[in-house]
Amino acid sequence: MAAHFLLRPIGRNFSCKDIDGMTETRAHALFARCRWGSETEQICPDCGTVASHYWIKSRKQWRCREVACGRMFSVTSGTVFADHKLPLRTLLHAILLFVSNVKGISALTMSRYIGVAYSTAFVLVHKIREAVTYEQEEESKTKPLDGLVHVDGAHLSGRVRKPRVNKEGQ
Repeated sequence: MAAHFLLRPIGRNFSCKDIDGMTETRAHALFARCRWGSETEQICPDCGTVASHYWIKSRKQWRCREVACGRMFSVTSGTVFADHKLPLRTLLHAILLFVSNVKGISALTMSRYIGVAYSTAFVLVHKIREAVTYEQEEESKTKPLDGLVHVDGAHLSGRVRKPRVNKEGQ
């Protein structure tokens, strides 16, 4: 019988120690590689142009090379982490903590581990859950995962919760 995948060396290829040793520039490069597969070519989220877009160093953003578009975007534009204020290393810590725990992680524990307020951790944990269960189409159909997928005990259903009803007004 084979050992659990987390016990093998390939399951230990990225840890909090690796993130602690990263600079913000390396974390930015990691996000770019994860999103576009390259640090040198990006895809404009507005027009879809694949190119080496204009880099704006002071803002850590790109400007689309297409004259008609000209949109500015970052590694988190168009994702659930868009318009974030946390450093990318903190986002990496939060994502790693969430996916490495068998049943996810509570917002209170997350706030203690990454050193942010409870409300920030609460929003961040929900954004990570949303990213895991991101719906690709309007008909509430999720795109199935492909390739090698490891599933643990986290249960993330796509069911929408019923809205609250104000009983005082009835």
